Amino acid sequence: MQHLHAKASMENYVLPGYNSLRTTLLQKEKAHIERQLQPIKNTWNLKGVTLVVDGWTDP
Repeated sequence: MQHLHAKASMENYVLPGYNSLRTTLLQKEKAHIERQLQPIKNTWNLKGVTLVVDGWTDP
C-alpha cells in the first residue's frame, strides 16, 4: 500500500536538469555536507585526527 502512495505522489515530480545538478544543487549539497562535518572537524584540535588513504593513480 505504501508503494502505491509513494508512486502516486511522485507522478508530478520533475527531475532537475543537467545544469542545475552540476551547479546549484551540487553547491547546496556540498555546503550541507560541510555543515554536517563541522562539529566533527571542531574536535580535531582537541582529539586529533588521522587520515588513512588507499593509494591509487589516475590514468
